[in-house]
Amino acid sequence: MEVQVQTFINLLISLGIKQDIRIGILSQNSAEQLFCVLAIARLQAISVLLNTRLSALEIINQLKVSETHWLIHDQTNFDLAQEVSQKISVNLTQIPLTLPNSNPLLHNSHFDLNRIQAILFTSGTSGQPKPISLSFQNHFSSAIAVKSRLAEAAENLSPNLSENLSLCCLPLFHVGGLAMIWRSLIWGTGLILLRSFNPKEIHNSIVKVNNISLVPTMLQRLLNDPDFRLADWQRLDYILLGGESAKAELIQTCLKLKIPIAPTYGMTEAASQIATLNPAELSAKPNSVGKPLACNTLKILGENAKELNPMEVGEIIVCGKNIYLGEAEWLHTGDLGYLDAEHYLYILQRRTDLIISGGENIYPSQIEALLINHPAISEVCVVGKSDPIWGQSVAVVFVSDRLLTLEEIQNFCLAQGLAKYKLPKYVDQISELPKTASGKIQRQLVKEMLTEHKS
Repeated sequence: MEVQVQTFINLLISLGIKQDIRIGILSQNSAEQLFCVLAIARLQAISVLLNTRLSALEIINQLKVSETHWLIHDQTNFDLAQEVSQKISVNLTQIPLTLPNSNPLLHNSHFDLNRIQAILFTSGTSGQPKPISLSFQNHFSSAIAVKSRLAEAAENLSPNLSENLSLCCLPLFHVGGLAMIWRSLIWGTGLILLRSFNPKEIHNSIVKVNNISLVPTMLQRLLNDPDFRLADWQRLDYILLGGESAKAELIQTCLKLKIPIAPTYGMTEAASQIATLNPAELSAKPNSVGKPLACNTLKILGENAKELNPMEVGEIIVCGKNIYLGEAEWLHTGDLGYLDAEHYLYILQRRTDLIISGGENIYPSQIEALLINHPAISEVCVVGKSDPIWGQSVAVVFVSDRLLTLEEIQNFCLAQGLAKYKLPKYVDQISELPKTASGKIQRQLVKEMLTEHKS
């Protein structure tokens, strides 16, 4: 791998890439993408990892927000890269992975752990892209703490980890995928990197590995897949399960089938995990996401920022060396939960308005801001509707002076540059949205209306 990384280092230097320059990467998972990320890190430049599922307009906005003027892409995203049209556009798949000469260009391989390694995006409360700067220290602290927690789950997870092998099907532009790369490097373990989530490839590869990371939607699809072989999954050390809350039915199915899942709670701002439950603890704590990792401290706050006692529900806040650069001492997650007497964490509600569809975060405010500009829509509220496959799907409840179909609303959103995975899957037209005395839309009542409504 050193030869391939050095090839990318030479290329980047020849293009004029220097320390602290931000480089957008628009690519599906691939060896070339990984080599490029590592080369950028060695040059002390910064990888800006872009979601390939976004529209060109959304990507342009993220590049602008992160002050990124360089772009590297793969062949699959060639057309999208051309639309984005940055200062430079390099095709990963056209780079020969051999050194052009026997004298590699020099570079400085010494760097401060507090340097930024990558910028990823997570939506803020406004739904606008928020750049999250993750440092080498964030990744290192997280990897060491996760290793400590999971060592309790895998007897062979010892200081000598060379025999362990992980399967990564999460995209590297998500913190779950990127964290797997850094854990593998820091632990010294092997990694099989799949291009994307593909049930057939996963079932074929699962017999070769010790662990895998999935979101609940993925695991449910794999369980329902005709190629699923229970014995292959029972032999794993653990399945890290995060990205969204797992339904109670899925947890109970895994318990019954003796599939070793490790539910987690985390976010981009924390370089992935904040708390993790070991498979051996699942039967005793089936609704918990585990204890906080050793790299962070977690508190539950009530009104007036008062720290609450065990079993009292409040906002989850966290601090530690895994929390992203630029954040104040404590990260206020906006999520509601509680700690039990043994310090196990329970999540009751994740970011009130957030829609999590197939592990992807979707903020209603972004879609509402688009739809309110529709000439026929006078009022609109976007909420998550329960979906048997994706967990949640986007639902739009609106007021209009004429009949609007789902297709019309979807086409309008596409024309405004909304990513396809954020498109509404359900619409309901009503005469008036429920509001408070002050005129604020009562989002919870809208959700209840959808629950009662037959789709």
